Amino acid sequence: MVLYVKKADDKFWHWCKNCSKYPELEDISETMPQKPAKNLCPECYGKKEDKDCENGKSDNKTGVATTKGVFARRYGR
Repeated sequence: MVLYVKKADDKFWHWCKNCSKYPELEDISETMPQKPAKNLCPECYGKKEDKDCENGKSDNKTGVATTKGVFARRYGR
C-alpha cells in the first residue's frame, strides 16, 4: 500500500520517499491511503514516471510506509 503524506505548510501530497520535499516523520500533518484527486507533488510524479520512486510500500524499519506505522511511531502505539 502506498501512503500519501503532507506537511501542514505544503499544498502537495508526496509518496516518493526520495523526493526532496518528502516530509520528515515529525512534520507529517496528514496521511491518505488512497491517491488524492488533486495537489500531487510534481517531483514525486516525475520520479514515478521515470521509475525512480522509492514509495511508501510496507517498510517496517521506518514506520512511514503505512498509516498504522505513522501513527504508531507518532503516538507510541
